[in-house]
Amino acid sequence: SFKRVFKGYDFDQGKEVAWNVINLGEISEEKTQKIIDEINLIKVLHHPGIINYISGWVNEARREVVFITDLYYGSLKQ
Repeated sequence: SFKRVFKGYDFDQGKEVAWNVINLGEISEEKTQKIIDEINLIKVLHHPGIINYISGWVNEARREVVFITDLYYGSLKQ
């Protein structure tokens, strides 16, 4: 509920991706740590039901966490 998601295109991989941006300016330190922990978890999980992590970084100047994942198509109910 804290992130904005943009559709992007990875020219190196030749596929569409999800560009996820989380603004840390309005989030407590505890929630920030939980977000970072969740991102670290998706880095190592490999399962058909979980989106694949591609890349990520912290933009200190804008107080944002940015991470790139596969773009999910379909219904979450599926």
